[in-house]
Amino acid sequence: MVSRHHLIAWQRNPDAEVVAIADPNKESAERRAAEFGIPRAYQDAAGLLRAEQLDAFDIAAPMDVHGRLVDLAADRGIATLCQKPLAPTLVE
Repeated sequence: MVSRHHLIAWQRNPDAEVVAIADPNKESAERRAAEFGIPRAYQDAAGLLRAEQLDAFDIAAPMDVHGRLVDLAADRGIATLCQKPLAPTLVE
């Protein structure tokens, strides 16, 4: 649900262009992509990160995957915005 709010904000930024979206539910990804005119939809973020050349990566996903997604983007040196909290515990 939160991705809609993020995408509305990105649309309002004249310097930003959302080029792809990922969701484990491919149909959901495709619906959201169509709703916001996003050219490509992926079923997983790892596939998106392998296929796309990104300046930034916005994570609007369930908390239990935040850390993994941040790690995937960091491994590629991509600036990342992550919906809070980053992890369920301080140790993580």
